Amino acid sequence: MVIHSEGAARLQVNNCVVLGNALQRCQSHNTYSEIVAVLSDIIARLERLKLPIYSQLCELGIYYAALDLSIPALHHFLRAWQRKTAKRLTYGDRIVQALTSAVNAKLFETPNYDPSPLLAEITGEGGVPSDMHTILYQSLHQNQHDFAALLRLLAGIGSDEPLYEFWAAFLQTFDRKDPDSCRSAYSVVLILIKAGRSETALDFLEDISKQCNGTLPHIKNSHDLQTLFQDPVVGKSLANLVNDECYNKLLEAGFTSMEQRLGITWQGSREKPNSKAHFGVTLNSFWATLTDQPLLTIDGDCAGYDDITRLYPELQAHGCSKSRQELGQVVDLLNDHDGDVYNVVVQLNLNEEQWKSFQTEFPSAEFRWCPQRSPIEFSDSPLPTLTDQSEQWTPASLGLMRARPYVNGEPQAGANGLHLMQLGYLEMRRGPNEPWKPSGYIVAWDRQFGETIALFVGEYSAVIARGAASANAPFGTVMSIRPFDKPHALPLSPDRQPRVFSGRYYLDVDPSPDLGP
Repeated sequence: MVIHSEGAARLQVNNCVVLGNALQRCQSHNTYSEIVAVLSDIIARLERLKLPIYSQLCELGIYYAALDLSIPALHHFLRAWQRKTAKRLTYGDRIVQALTSAVNAKLFETPNYDPSPLLAEITGEGGVPSDMHTILYQSLHQNQHDFAALLRLLAGIGSDEPLYEFWAAFLQTFDRKDPDSCRSAYSVVLILIKAGRSETALDFLEDISKQCNGTLPHIKNSHDLQTLFQDPVVGKSLANLVNDECYNKLLEAGFTSMEQRLGITWQGSREKPNSKAHFGVTLNSFWATLTDQPLLTIDGDCAGYDDITRLYPELQAHGCSKSRQELGQVVDLLNDHDGDVYNVVVQLNLNEEQWKSFQTEFPSAEFRWCPQRSPIEFSDSPLPTLTDQSEQWTPASLGLMRARPYVNGEPQAGANGLHLMQLGYLEMRRGPNEPWKPSGYIVAWDRQFGETIALFVGEYSAVIARGAASANAPFGTVMSIRPFDKPHALPLSPDRQPRVFSGRYYLDVDPSPDLGP
């Protein structure tokens, strides 16, 4: 217990880094609300005893209030920080990331969430005067990546004038030759489209085009090009914002995505190795023996339909869709490839000591994805039979699963929650001459961030009751995975934070209120 200045200094040693690390470890056992309450009590006690309060202690309060999305706590800790007369936030980038993650999670889980109270607290729009957005901006040291995160936050909560003001400042340091700078700019546009603000998104694209002599540099490498094409306002205007060369590249990217979903590949001819002369089909496919078979038949069959590599492009196209029918297309594809295997690369979330232990025990480990519709079925939401066409797609029949941190006996909503579509299970073997065995992980698509992951459930195909998953995950509770043939696979969202939650998850069917027909 802190009772004198020496104790206060020890508590806040190294600008509260030690305290911050301790609180991060507490996240597996305590809720954000509990951590916010503790920090509030600490500051109140230090004030009452007239002991020193470091500005970084107030910043920790702002950070956890942001994760908890508690507007009163945000207000309280920000005012406490302002009383310290600090010039800028030490951890402004982390606070922006926390706010962005919490808002994204809330909007995904609760489509009718009203962010206007948060908007008023951050920018003063529609409420009492506030300059929190300016304080956050001044703490980012003109870092474009962090600046774009702040812009995405303002776009997501409905900011108007401050958003335009900061966008103009962002463009002053925008570098058309830097792919990262371009991706940051387009990420703001994508958030605006997803927030239903297509006209503002078009304004921002027009600003980029004017600054770049009538084109949109690196636009074909955008995280989610399909969203731009499909938006009725932005999609029809793209041709007017780019030069012919750029538009041709956009069309080529769109056609390439379509071809990959059909399983079509293009190969160079012997005479012209660098040309794309004819199509190829899956090795050992029965289509390869049908030399007179057309690329596409009148019945809708395609030479690449039996190619398992179609799965990943289909997930990129429809895995984050709000449409039950489009998600149903993914399920149909899983049924088509039930029994196939897909080699994957696994990214383990291990510390240095755990990584060394893994390399010692599994020096030649291999992993593969076995596609299957809903390998985990919940006892209170049974799946219809494959032949039952009487029922429309439901969250259960689509294999939608929710994994929420299980803290103090209760599942917690928020940024650490996962909204998944089951894709099958993960097998592993110790080496090339060893047998394949179930790993206890299922393969799933993160519907919020657009990424394939492996989640430890302790089973690979079973009917279970909703509840906490097994705690004996050998390689961490969550692993990022990607198809072996997709070396540059990335999350579709730049706001996906490292998955640091190391506790247990509570598993149940995701009610998915965001879904439509």
